[in-house]
Amino acid sequence: MKNHSVHRCFLLTLCFFGLTFRQSFLTAQEVKLFTGPGSLSSFVIDAGGALSAWGQNFFGQLGVGFVSGSASTPLLVPFPAGNNSWQAIAAGGFHALAVGGDGRLYAWGDNTFGQLGNGITNTSETLAVQVGLPPGMTNWTQVAAGYWHSLALADGGELLAWGNGRLGQLGNGTNPISSATPAVVTRPAGVTRWKAMAAGSSHNLAIADDGQLYAWGNNFSGQLGVGDTTNRFLPT
Repeated sequence: MKNHSVHRCFLLTLCFFGLTFRQSFLTAQEVKLFTGPGSLSSFVIDAGGALSAWGQNFFGQLGVGFVSGSASTPLLVPFPAGNNSWQAIAAGGFHALAVGGDGRLYAWGDNTFGQLGNGITNTSETLAVQVGLPPGMTNWTQVAAGYWHSLALADGGELLAWGNGRLGQLGNGTNPISSATPAVVTRPAGVTRWKAMAAGSSHNLAIADDGQLYAWGNNFSGQLGVGDTTNRFLPT
């Protein structure tokens, strides 16, 4: 996920993958910009917490309630019931994750591998659906999305992953398998909580409370930085 803040702008012109967004603001404000690995969609959260989306929408990944080829101008993403602002968003290949102002995690778009985390697969969602927290977890603080998998950090420092695990991107030691519900990423010895994370197309990076950087998932091109090209099914 790429996140850029533009401070105190009256006129803003942005370019993502050759797509230009030009938006005028009546008052100075800050906006947060997001896109993701392999994503052909873009998102912006304005100072009031409203979320707009544009770009490819084959699977409903814009979250605006319908499927279309694409949208060349920003569309407003509706709020789910009980939520009136967006705090963060992550764009995957054909799906998106967003943290609401209520601390809950929502998802929409393609669900072929269960990457929406709503317990089912193969059914795309064009509007936000809530991702369920495992027992004992209360709020989501960070989100990241790979091409076909999802990551989220809970406020207690637990890191969860779901969706496509074929190359080890779920980080639970399981051989290639997908999960349609959030599953806890295995902590290495000596780690009690995760502090930050990021998702590539099919691999992940995370910083733990021991100050070390860990990686897991696809390592075809050495993207895990561990000195070889062998995939890892656990944080290494």
